[in-house]
Amino acid sequence: MEAQFSTRFPKLSGAILHQNTTFTAKSQFWPDTVNAPAEESRESLAIIRHAVGKQGLPEEEHYFFRREMAFAARIGSPLQRLPYQAFGALSDFGYSLAKPALWLGGSWFIGFLAYAYWLTWLAPTLADAHPLFTAAGFSVAQLFGFLGFTGSYFGTDFLDALPTALKVLAGFQTVAGVVLLFFLGLGLRNRFRLK
Repeated sequence: MEAQFSTRFPKLSGAILHQNTTFTAKSQFWPDTVNAPAEESRESLAIIRHAVGKQGLPEEEHYFFRREMAFAARIGSPLQRLPYQAFGALSDFGYSLAKPALWLGGSWFIGFLAYAYWLTWLAPTLADAHPLFTAAGFSVAQLFGFLGFTGSYFGTDFLDALPTALKVLAGFQTVAGVVLLFFLGLGLRNRFRLK
């Protein structure tokens, strides 16, 4: 129960674990991700994750899953590592609520600044309300564009007048909104064990 692995994970390749083997999900018992060998550690963590999953321990299972994914982000070419690194950075491998919420907020804020500048200085006649309110609303509408807010609240004159750079930003916001909202939902599901 109190075994500590300070420099590397136990080698469990090919091991058959007893069904009641206990693994704790406390960081002080496991090596730092930076020091341990990546491929060997990933394999051991997958075996541990599978064992605690069969025991019906979702918190421990996700702890070892996150550690496994952190090692996966260190294996292979830069292109192969990129999806794992993005998954970790955007959502802590599906566990964090704060990370996707902050990324959503940051995406909204960047869009707001760009649209506010355009509406305030370059196209003030296009704003139905104050340019800052219109910019804030348009940034929200683009983040959640898959819900149809853009077409409901902004006419074709407004959308046609957007410069190409802002159209690209709007498209990026729409894609980012879908991905980040998915990660936020995944974090809620994993945090509260929703099935």
